Amino acid sequence: MNYQRIFPKKSKILKLFSIYCLVLLLLIYAIFSSRFGWAYLPEDQVTSCIIQDVITIVAWAVICGISYYIMTKQNYYVILKDGIVHHKWTKEIKFDFKNVLFIDEEYTEKHSILLFYDNKGASFFLVLDKEEKILNAMKKNATNLMDKESFKSRFPGVKM
Repeated sequence: MNYQRIFPKKSKILKLFSIYCLVLLLLIYAIFSSRFGWAYLPEDQVTSCIIQDVITIVAWAVICGISYYIMTKQNYYVILKDGIVHHKWTKEIKFDFKNVLFIDEEYTEKHSILLFYDNKGASFFLVLDKEEKILNAMKKNATNLMDKESFKSRFPGVKM
């Protein structure tokens, strides 16, 4: 059967991805660059250090660009009649509608990230798509939804 792929908002993924890129930049630059050594070297050795720094930054930009492309193309949702399947790179995670007990709509509206809790009290976060098809499908098909007070009384240890 052929199902429609629903992709999360790219702007939201980019915000989350920027943290990864900054950490990667610091790591790559600390390992492979001259660490501004050209500022203290004689003029005949400056160009090799500058070239090393430029190559390091270009390598970082290429790695981040490829990673972002893969992340946006290999991260999507498929809505089935009994649940939502989240494809992440090579993994598939299925969230059954019957196991969803509470949807935190306040958090979801504020952050554009679907926050829901399952029948074990575990929380899950899904980045919403532009049309909010994931949220609408969850609200429509989750049959065991509770209100906030009922959920808190059933799972008193869960922080919300």
